[in-house]
Amino acid sequence: MKSLKIWFKEWNQIKIFLNLPLRERKIVFYSEGPGTTSHLRPIIESLTKNFNQNICFLTSDINDILFEKPNPLVKTFFIGSGSARTFIFPRMESKILVTTTPNIQSKQLKKSVNTHYIYTNHSPVSTHMVYQENAFDDFDTFLCCGPHQYEEIKKRESIYNLKPKNLLKIGFPKIDDLLKISVEERSKKNPIILIAPSWGTKNIIQDCAIDLIETLIKTNYKIILRPHNMTWRHKSFQIKKIGKHFSSFSNFSIDKNIDSSNSVLKSDILITDWSGIAMEYGFGLNKPVLFIDLPPKINNPNYKNIPIAPLEKSIRSQLGQIIPIEKLDNLNYLKKQLEYSEKKTLNHKKLGNLWIYNLGKSSQIASEEIIKILQSLEK
Repeated sequence: MKSLKIWFKEWNQIKIFLNLPLRERKIVFYSEGPGTTSHLRPIIESLTKNFNQNICFLTSDINDILFEKPNPLVKTFFIGSGSARTFIFPRMESKILVTTTPNIQSKQLKKSVNTHYIYTNHSPVSTHMVYQENAFDDFDTFLCCGPHQYEEIKKRESIYNLKPKNLLKIGFPKIDDLLKISVEERSKKNPIILIAPSWGTKNIIQDCAIDLIETLIKTNYKIILRPHNMTWRHKSFQIKKIGKHFSSFSNFSIDKNIDSSNSVLKSDILITDWSGIAMEYGFGLNKPVLFIDLPPKINNPNYKNIPIAPLEKSIRSQLGQIIPIEKLDNLNYLKKQLEYSEKKTLNHKKLGNLWIYNLGKSSQIASEEIIKILQSLEK
């Protein structure tokens, strides 16, 4: 149960925010916590650095940190994820709100009058299978990662006769950040395997983590399990069960940091199911990916009404190797698939340029477009 102290903090922060002059809260960013803040940070940094723009940053996580060093142009407010957040959203009265949270207006978080809503992605996957059917219908602007998202949303608007959104060809800032990092030569002696499942009814943690880790743990591999933040929130008992099962093995660890950047950077191989992290890992770091062949994550049962194959389906065999679940106990097979996946890294750069807009400069372009929108709203 939430402590009274935190409850008062949330409402006090909202009071401070609402008492700000409107000119100081023209652009507001909202984050659910560190896992999404890492996707917003590059755009905020570009807005403050290149345009000297004041920003209000609202977060639902009391421990969320936007920048390690305070930025004088950014005011941060903790609003929690309960009644205080529900109260503030329709009373925002900012010119622009930027978020990675879908389903604005159609669910708990309602729109504020005269506020322009911009969606920016926390994953480069397609828009019509993983997300609920109307997840993006109420946004005014959508910052597209790549041509797949642009075409999917245009097609949905056409089929369902929806009001057209402002679709901007931006890219994916998180991949840009990874491209800036110098990746060390992978260790052939003690490679680090990162297991990073998605969140859903079927995923590695729920269906096959113990079998997979038992095969890998007896080798010279170091293994890091990075659960999805929603798994920590709703299924932490499953994570604890895995941790207890392998507690005696020194080459196994669980990454408890919601922001995955550190484990992503230090690992050499990624094993996932349907997580969009595969594209970050392949396009941003040019490292090999193995996919466990579990059922896809489908939150929109009508996704086939959009006659475009979801990118996370169509790109799997080009980005990495797909492992049948019945082969998880065959170490020689896994090693052979890893060799095949290593060869596919030679094609990662070409794939990235094909499917992600503006590789290396998306944050700058996103900030430029946000400023243009602000200027148009102030005319």
